[in-house]
Amino acid sequence: RHLAVIIRDASDAMISQDLDGNILAWNPAAVKLYGWSEKEALRMKINKIIPDHLREKELSITQRLSIAEVLTPYQTERLCQDGTMIAVTKTPTALVNEKGVMYAISSLERALKNSNA
Repeated sequence: RHLAVIIRDASDAMISQDLDGNILAWNPAAVKLYGWSEKEALRMKINKIIPDHLREKELSITQRLSIAEVLTPYQTERLCQDGTMIAVTKTPTALVNEKGVMYAISSLERALKNSNA
């Protein structure tokens, strides 16, 4: 319950996805940042918020996470429900099971100040 409160009240968007790109978690800050309700987002694939020109790059990042490489935060762009593109800082983390196998990806995302992607 404590962790749920932290996620709910966080000022950064917190998003989790499975390895097929299905969104598994979408906190209130993600609703505010991107515009889709939690209910809508949980029926979407993560590709819906990734601009076409960045999809290959995002796939390579997922592959790097799958081999347990630790990634630093990076700047990228995301699509909002209203069609606008925003610049964000993203911090991805691999979620691994007790055998050390990645089963999902979690990320913290924050809009860059004065974002005009």
